[in-house]
Formats: sequence, C-alpha cells, structure tokens
Amino acid sequence: ADGFTLISGDWPATAFEADAVVRYRGAPSPASITLPPAGAGATVAFTGDGPIASPGQAIVLYRGDEVLGGGTIRGVTTVAESAP
Repeated sequence: ADGFTLISGDWPATAFEADAVVRYRGAPSPASITLPPAGAGATVAFTGDGPIASPGQAIVLYRGDEVLGGGTIRGVTTVAESAP
C-alpha cells in the first residue's frame, strides 16, 4: 500500500497484527502488516481468506473499533498454498 499513515504517528520497527478492511463496508480480515523503515509504504499479508482487492482501493487497519491507519493499494499478489 502507498501513502500509508498511522493515526498514532508511531512507526513500528517490526511486523504487527491487525484487522484490514478493503472496500467501503468490507468485512475485517486478519492480516500481518510490515512497514519499511523509510515510511510511507506498507506490505499487508492476509493471514486467512483475505478480501478481493484491486490497486487504487483504500485499505484501513483496525484493532477492534480503533482505526490504526491506512493507505491506497498499489498492487496485489496472490500466494497459493501448496498441498501437504
């Protein structure tokens, strides 16, 4: 995601967990968020069945009812799980 900001202004050095919402009124999906040290961008990896997302859409992070921050989706990569 580009143009990523966090409401608190704190920029964590390590990945953190949050619920991510894509689309207006989308359902929250658990995700792991990694923020680069330089700021502004983010990598959001959905840990379950994530939503269908497209570049240009907004992504907003929540912890419960608290908005943590968000940005604009730059690109989407789907990773298929291999069978055991």
